[in-house]
Amino acid sequence: MRWPTMAVMEPRVATAPPLAEQVYELIIDDICSGVIKGGEQLRQEAIAARFGVSRQPVQQAMVLLKRHGLVRESGRRGLEVVPMDPAFVNHLYDMRELLDVHAVKLSAGSFDQDTDLSALNEIVNRGVEAVEARAFSEMVTADADFHMFFYRLTGNPFLLDTAVLLSQSIRRVMTEVLARGGVPDWVWEEHQAIAEAVIRGDIDEAGHCAHHHIEHGRSMMLEAMSCT
Repeated sequence: MRWPTMAVMEPRVATAPPLAEQVYELIIDDICSGVIKGGEQLRQEAIAARFGVSRQPVQQAMVLLKRHGLVRESGRRGLEVVPMDPAFVNHLYDMRELLDVHAVKLSAGSFDQDTDLSALNEIVNRGVEAVEARAFSEMVTADADFHMFFYRLTGNPFLLDTAVLLSQSIRRVMTEVLARGGVPDWVWEEHQAIAEAVIRGDIDEAGHCAHHHIEHGRSMMLEAMSCT
């Protein structure tokens, strides 16, 4: 006897992210927007009540936040948001110096005009337009997309995974830059210089531009902190 073949139905709606990831993103938004301050204690009961969830997804979200360097143990107080002080900025930019320069140099050595050029130009144009329009959310997104483009282009999954771990801390710094007066014009001018060197396949110049960009950003943040 032959049973009739049943068609496999495609899901009609996208599967929602796990609840812990949703809580994680909500807490990240609160940290980046300043609702939760650096050094502030994170009370799981209060967070669970605020987001209308049980403590379990909050606990799981805390594990992710700690792994990504956004919260830390604080003795008997439990967990607190890592303060964005000069040490935080220097540690973050030290890592960016190591990773960004390497990713950009690898990208310059493997850049394909046919497959990569249009995607890179689209990101650069989007970033410039966001700055001109003073569209803060779009600025943060375009900046992240620009740097992640080179990590993905390397084809190195370990490099990409490390960049993803740092991405939320970088987002936090970018949001702080915007809060202190917006993105200076030189940010996307330097992005364009990096892109042009990569497109030309000039490995040394691409690395030099990336190094200059990272150190310029570090100096800007440290100077801004010294004035507060």
